Amino acid sequence: MAYCTKEQVADEFNGIAAFNSTTNPTGDTVDRWIAEADALIDAKVGLRYVTPIVAATDLIVIRIISIMLVSARVRRRLNRQGPDGETSKVKVADTLDQAMKMLESIVKGTTNLDGGAVLKSAGGSTNSYQVNHAVSCPHVFRKDCDQW
Repeated sequence: MAYCTKEQVADEFNGIAAFNSTTNPTGDTVDRWIAEADALIDAKVGLRYVTPIVAATDLIVIRIISIMLVSARVRRRLNRQGPDGETSKVKVADTLDQAMKMLESIVKGTTNLDGGAVLKSAGGSTNSYQVNHAVSCPHVFRKDCDQW
């Protein structure tokens, strides 16, 4: 399940009714960008929450981020063709920065996803040394010999 649709991304632009095979970028390209944005979101948010995010209120926040990430890529593509490049490039950078800041805020716990299941190790430390009491194996370290 994608966090946003290409129609929702098209809503960010006044001159684009829909992305299809004749637009630049094409509908297939925007679909790929949506999948890539969702993978980035899951990778970041997955550091703190179980993904994919499914709670309705949390999906609104994640949808906004997904739309921002994809629309920034669309703007970048459109800037290559447009005469007003400098002003639009600032908007692309601002949109990307804002989306990434929102993701970092979720990962740090500053922005809370109320319906999201928090991972047990989120925000805490991870113990990589586990003891299996069912196996009786003493931990012995020796000097002057290879043990690895």
